Amino acid sequence: MSDDEFEATTVREAWLAFEEAAIPKDAGPNQRKAMEMGFYGGALAMFNLLAVASSQDSGEPTDREVDAVSTLYDELDKWGDEQTAARLWSAP
Repeated sequence: MSDDEFEATTVREAWLAFEEAAIPKDAGPNQRKAMEMGFYGGALAMFNLLAVASSQDSGEPTDREVDAVSTLYDELDKWGDEQTAARLWSAP
């Protein structure tokens, strides 16, 4: 599934797509739980990073906010490219 087709609107939906794409079918329950904990931990970290990047006002995003989110996107995009190149993971 390409980035354009990824339509998860909740962390749970994103987890299920990731689980399908990245966890081997024969993975045991401990591996699945560890992966789920890591996934949700990452989601929480990203939420906190986005919260810090955003201001408290409800106006238009500032250049600083846009830059912060762009930097996070670039970092995650690069990571995904590296994993795909190493054939370790493919984006859901």
